[in-house]
Amino acid sequence: NWQPSPLEHIEMLEQLRVLWYGEKIHVAVAQEVPGTGVDTPEDLERVRAEMR
Repeated sequence: NWQPSPLEHIEMLEQLRVLWYGEKIHVAVAQEVPGTGVDTPEDLERVRAEMR
């Protein structure tokens, strides 16, 4: 278990911990545009309304 890195604390991205400790992150190109994020109660209500 690695401790959070200083950069991770600043940027609030846990992926930076892996890079900080010298590991690699593999990514792929998305085939479709992802949907809108759900980060707030208002976002959740919007999604619920769309699903009705």
